Amino acid sequence: MGGMSRSAVALLLFALAGQAPEPALEVPGQDLKARRWSEATCLADAALAGAPDDAKAGLVAGAFAGQGGGMRIGILGGSFDPVHRGHLGVAGAVADALGLPRVLFLPAAQAPLRETTVRAGGAQRAEMLRRALDETGDGRFELCELELRRGGISYAVDTLRALKAERPADEFIWILGADQWARIGSWREPAELARLAEWAVYERPGHGETVDAAARPEFRLYRVPSTAAGVWDISSSAVRARLARGEDVSAWMPDKVIEYIRESGLYVAH
Repeated sequence: MGGMSRSAVALLLFALAGQAPEPALEVPGQDLKARRWSEATCLADAALAGAPDDAKAGLVAGAFAGQGGGMRIGILGGSFDPVHRGHLGVAGAVADALGLPRVLFLPAAQAPLRETTVRAGGAQRAEMLRRALDETGDGRFELCELELRRGGISYAVDTLRALKAERPADEFIWILGADQWARIGSWREPAELARLAEWAVYERPGHGETVDAAARPEFRLYRVPSTAAGVWDISSSAVRARLARGEDVSAWMPDKVIEYIRESGLYVAH
C-alpha cells in the first residue's frame, strides 16, 4: 500500500457514515463508537484491497482532513535535550494510531515543570531536532520553533492559543506520556487546555502510571496503550549520562544528531 494508512481510510469511512471520527483506541464510555469504528476498519480493508493506487491516495488524503475542513495535527512538546529515538518512535506510533498527517515537534524555551536546567541552548536543540527529523524521512514530522521564538516559560495553553489563532480550521492533538498526564492538573489553565485540544496519552511500561480518563472528564482523551505506542525505554537524562561517559549511543539516537553533538562538544563531562 506504499505506506498508506488503513486507519486513515477508516476515519474517512467513519466520517462519511455521519459520525465524528474516533480512533481505534481505548476511550472509556465509547462502546458504540468502538463498534462503529470496527465496522469502518473492515470497510477500509475492503476498499484498499480493491482500489487502484490513485484511488487509495484520494481516500487517504480525504481521511486526513479535519472535520472543519482543516487538518488534524499532533503536537509533541518537550525540552528535547537531546532528541532521541524514543521521541521519534512515539510520534510515529501515535500518528499511525490516530491517522495524523502532521506531528509538530515543539521544543520548549523553558519547560514550566522541569526540575533541572537544560544543557543545550534553544538553537542547538532545534538544530538537533532538524537533523533528526531529516534523517527519519517521515514527511509527517515538522519542527515548530514557536516556543523558542516566544522565549520565557513555555506554557502549553499559550502555545495552543497561538496555534489556534494562526490555524483556526485545524484540530490539535497534544501527545504526552502517562507520567505527564498524571500532573495535568498542575499545568496552567487546565480547563482551557481541555477546550483547545484533544489529548493523546501514551503508556510507558514499567513507569507505574495509569491513564485515568474518568478523573478528567472535561478532556477529550485518547489512551494509547503500549501495544500501539511501542516500548521506548529511553530518556534524555540517560542519553546525556552515556554521552558524558563517552559510551556508544548509536542505538538511541539518529546518526546526524550524534555527529552534531560531537561537532558542538555538547554533553561532555566537565
